[in-house]
Amino acid sequence: MGRGPLPPLVALVLLCLCWSPTGVTQKPERVEKVCKSVDIRNKVENLKKLENCTVIEGYLQILLIDNGQAQDYDGLSFPDLVEITDYLLLYRAFGLNSVGKLFPNLSVIRGNELFHNYAFVVFEMYHLQEIGLSKLTDILRGSVRIEKNPGLCYVETIDWDLIAKEGKGGHFIKANKKAAECPNTCPENDQCPESPEKSHRLCWNSQHCQKVCCKTDCEHDATCYNSTHCCHPECLGGCYGPLSSDCIACKHVMYYDEKYGKRCMKKCPSNLYEFMGRRCVQEDECKNYTITDKQSEDNLDEKTSGDRRVFFKPFKNKCMQECPPGFVVDDNNPHVCKRCDAKCPKICAGMTVDHVGAAQNYRGCTRINGSLEIHIQGGSNVIKELEENMNMIEQIDGYLKIARSFPLVSLNFLKSLTTIRGEQLDKKNYALLVLDNQNLQELWDWQNRKSKLKILNGKIFFHFNSKLCPSKIQELKKYAETVDWDDRDVSPSSNGDRVACKLQF
Repeated sequence: MGRGPLPPLVALVLLCLCWSPTGVTQKPERVEKVCKSVDIRNKVENLKKLENCTVIEGYLQILLIDNGQAQDYDGLSFPDLVEITDYLLLYRAFGLNSVGKLFPNLSVIRGNELFHNYAFVVFEMYHLQEIGLSKLTDILRGSVRIEKNPGLCYVETIDWDLIAKEGKGGHFIKANKKAAECPNTCPENDQCPESPEKSHRLCWNSQHCQKVCCKTDCEHDATCYNSTHCCHPECLGGCYGPLSSDCIACKHVMYYDEKYGKRCMKKCPSNLYEFMGRRCVQEDECKNYTITDKQSEDNLDEKTSGDRRVFFKPFKNKCMQECPPGFVVDDNNPHVCKRCDAKCPKICAGMTVDHVGAAQNYRGCTRINGSLEIHIQGGSNVIKELEENMNMIEQIDGYLKIARSFPLVSLNFLKSLTTIRGEQLDKKNYALLVLDNQNLQELWDWQNRKSKLKILNGKIFFHFNSKLCPSKIQELKKYAETVDWDDRDVSPSSNGDRVACKLQF
């Protein structure tokens, strides 16, 4: 005998339970096993490195499994994994048809370190049919890139902005299977939440809705575990009950003691140190943790490993990979940060910054040994990332080139820059080049700078900056020490040509 339609009240309750972050799932008894960054390539069997990992403190890359077949993945599942602190990358892992079958409980990707601008990348996965990460609710930093997956469906049925709120506007989803050719059928009875524009339901596949909290008045934007109960405000990724010990992951830090077990807290107790932005550790544990430079993120086809060991330092209640501004590593003890007598010099190599991940390489740098080029066309929170990572640069030995960086409206993120030496020049003539930046409106806030900008060798070059009025460029004559220029160096027609600039005679 067939089932009739559900009564309205029952349907509503099931609706909320279906897509609340944990519903009424019983809390699993997991023993936390923390794994470092994992790179899986060449063979499907290498996935077994992930057995029993509950958290990856670092990145997870699954790539270049050229001979993989669908049956090779049968029986492979890692339900213990709930959190990745950096990014998740999948690239040319042949035979894999569902990410969710591998990681059915992955809930949080923090994005502490990004792959270019992205915390979640699915690229050229030729046999992938669905992502299926039905428990994934939070990507804290970075955007999503899902591209060139010819068989991939259920991409348009996910609201990625709900998962990666800080990455909003930076998601890149292109060249997957056309939506019209996909079933994209969500679970029946309209139990899945609607998209913001109410054009379709939100789901990962035909069995799982996208998880969206039913309750809207939870404190501090906390999630909920059924239609009427909020998780603890320190929870992230959902929970199994109302206590701070019921969280799937922690918004700030996880603290363990023998009396209460694991619980989430806003900060660590005074005798412990915050580690990786997620847990509290003892001083000795911090000192015993070392890593090597991670492999090159720009060449996926070649695995490289750095030979530089990085030692962590317990400092002011944080277990830090790098000493903070104003401090340097003690020559006699790599685990100690000592205060500089004057300014702390930190010399970094010149490079091209074309994504926010590259900008992180300049955190704390005061001098660039070489030239600095910035070409950033997109990404989330670009200005914030540049300010946080490049605001201490005082000197560039070579040239500074800023080109086709559409998010930039000013150069104030280089607020400490005082000297461009021009020891290397672009086009044999130029030490400061600002080219084709469509939204750039000013150079620096000169009134709040402590000193003039000195260009010791070379000229300036400004072309095709359509919102940068010539008067803003002319300010360099007053606030910078540089040689004069002519119309070949600074175009009188292609700078500020799309805004109402004041005419100067």
